[in-house]
Amino acid sequence: MSVRVDDSRLDAGPARSEALRVLGCMSGTSVDGIDIACADLRLRGDELLVGYRGLVSRPFGDGLRQQILGVLPPASPGAGEICALHAGLGRAYGSAFTRARDELAGGRADLAVLHGQTVYHWVNEQGTALGTLQLGSPAEVAEALGIPVISDLRSRDIAAGGQGAPLVPMFDWLLLSRAAGTGPAGAVNLGGIANLTVVADGQVAAAYDVGPAGALMDPAARRASGGTLEFDAGGRLAASGRVRGDLLRALAADPFFALTPPRSTGREHFNAAYLDAALRRIAPEPAPPDVVATVTRLLVDQLAAEPALRGYHLLPSVRGDLLMKLGRAGEAQAEFRRASELTANARERELSEQRARSAADLGDN
Repeated sequence: MSVRVDDSRLDAGPARSEALRVLGCMSGTSVDGIDIACADLRLRGDELLVGYRGLVSRPFGDGLRQQILGVLPPASPGAGEICALHAGLGRAYGSAFTRARDELAGGRADLAVLHGQTVYHWVNEQGTALGTLQLGSPAEVAEALGIPVISDLRSRDIAAGGQGAPLVPMFDWLLLSRAAGTGPAGAVNLGGIANLTVVADGQVAAAYDVGPAGALMDPAARRASGGTLEFDAGGRLAASGRVRGDLLRALAADPFFALTPPRSTGREHFNAAYLDAALRRIAPEPAPPDVVATVTRLLVDQLAAEPALRGYHLLPSVRGDLLMKLGRAGEAQAEFRRASELTANARERELSEQRARSAADLGDN
C-alpha cells in the first residue's frame, strides 16, 4: 500500500461518506503538552489518501505537569497516584480532543487515536524492550467524543519483538521520501529522548533512539536557574558555560551508547537523579552552566558519531538531507545550534554545517 497527501481535500468541507475523519493525539517525553492533528483518510484501491486539516496544541498546566514528573523514575508512586494521573490525563486529553474536533474537524470526527503519556519504558541490559506503560484513560476520551478510540499503540510492537515505536519510522519514511527525492535522508527528533530515522533507496534503513536530549538538558537547566527555567530557552545557558571533559566522558561511558541499534530508552534511565549521581562522581563539582553545556554537547557528540548518519553519507558530506524535528517551537533548534558552536570540535562543525532543516521547512507541524 502507498500513502500520499491529497491536499485538495483540505478545502473539501465535511468528510465524504467513504472517508474517515481521524483525530490523532501525541504527548511526548518532553512533558510539555498535548498535540492533536486532524486528517481525512480515504482508501482508493491500494492507495491511502491523506487530507491534513491542521493541528491544535495545549500545554500541560503546571499542576498536571508536576503530577506527571512526580511518577517518573526515580520516583516510586503508589497505585493511587498512578490511578489519579491516569484519570486526570484522560480528562485533559478528552478536553483537548473536543477542542480539536470543533476547530479542525467541523464538529465531527469518526475516530480518535490516543498515544498517552509514557511513564515507563522497560528495556533490559541487552537493549531488548520488554514492556512499556502509557497513562491517560481512553475511556475519558470516548465519553467526551462519543466515537471509537484506538489506544495502547506500542505494546503490540514490543510483543512482536520491536522497540515499541512502530509508527514514527513510517511517518518519517513518508516525510523524508518527499523531502529528499532519490538521495538518502535522515530525521532527528529532539524530545526528552533524541531518536533518528534514516531513509535510503526508498526504505527505512535505520530507526532507533540516539540518547538523552531534554531528559538531561532540562534538569540541568533547572539546576542552573535555581528552578526558574524548565528548559534552556535559546541555548543561552549552554552558551554561557564551558564543556567539562571529565563529566562528558563519564556520561558518554553509559552502557546504553554501546548497544547495537535498534535500541530504545527513556526517562526511567536518563533523568535528574541520573545526572545528580554522575555529578557526585566529578570533583571539583562543575558550575551549573558548565553542566548545561556538557549535557548539550553530549547530544551533539552522540549524533555526530552515529553510524547510521555516517554510513549513509549524511555526515560529514552533504549528499543527503538531515531534518531536525523539534518539539518546543524552535527552542530546541536554538539550543542545538548554540551547542554546536560551543567549541571548534570537528564533529560538531560537521553537524552545524550540515544541510539540516527543520520540519517546518517542509510544512510539517
